[in-house]
Amino acid sequence: MKYSRRLGRFVINTIVIEKDAESVYAVMGQCIPVRAEQVYERDGIEYVAISDQFDPVPHGVVVPEYVANITRTEGEPIEVTFTRK
Repeated sequence: MKYSRRLGRFVINTIVIEKDAESVYAVMGQCIPVRAEQVYERDGIEYVAISDQFDPVPHGVVVPEYVANITRTEGEPIEVTFTRK
């Protein structure tokens, strides 16, 4: 992946981190986190990351928020896609 300012923000709730580490590993396998911050009002960690799935973000523009969509199919690896909010 060539870095081309493909930045995105997303939150992983604390309960997901505690109860479903396998999904968190799958999400992190699709991006390179460059910032992580505990966000108490959302009860989770907000990540800013680089991913081929994110749109390019020009300098000076707010990094858009995404939702990580996790698909589980028995016998298959977990599939992760990001949808822009």
